[in-house]
Amino acid sequence: MDKLTKSNNSGQADDEKKPKETGWFNATVAVAIIGALSAVIIAIINAPWLLSFLPPTPTPIVAVTLTGPATEVPNPTPTVFEVFTFPPPSDVPSQPPSTLSLNEVLWVTVDLTASLTSGKAPFKVKFNADNSTFQLGSGEVISCNATRSCIFTWTIHSDGKIDPFQTPDGRMEYPFTVRGNYVVVVTVCRDIRCDSDQVEIEVK
Repeated sequence: MDKLTKSNNSGQADDEKKPKETGWFNATVAVAIIGALSAVIIAIINAPWLLSFLPPTPTPIVAVTLTGPATEVPNPTPTVFEVFTFPPPSDVPSQPPSTLSLNEVLWVTVDLTASLTSGKAPFKVKFNADNSTFQLGSGEVISCNATRSCIFTWTIHSDGKIDPFQTPDGRMEYPFTVRGNYVVVVTVCRDIRCDSDQVEIEVK
């Protein structure tokens, strides 16, 4: 009799525990389902293909309104520079403007050489002034030998005697037969410009 009573009591206790275990299981399943649904919804919202179907979000435009009276900007004042002209020094005379032609001869420069300057008589001396030059107004320097346009006048000075003569070019040969000291002068002219040079010859 006592065993039967204990078995009935134990059966009732098991029946009381079953409803509690069933309620806990149902709550756990519900939480799991809600969590899964939330993950699926979030994944769908963040999917790139879904964003392409959504209209773009408009960019807000901020309007700026300027208030207050307009300020007038004054025109800049132009700078005036004074030009000072310095007068030339009083001790330097002003030069007149040049009226020289480019082909006008400015000056002549004589170049004279002699083969001998002393010796026993008789002997001959060769003189050469072919390398004489003249300069034009353009600055060009021209040799008399190159143009053959210079005039050569020779003068032999001895004991006060002068024996002038001309040659077609700047070369001249002269015989010295009498003892004495001689001065040979050549004058080279081009147009109205002339220059002279000389050499001394001693005849023993």
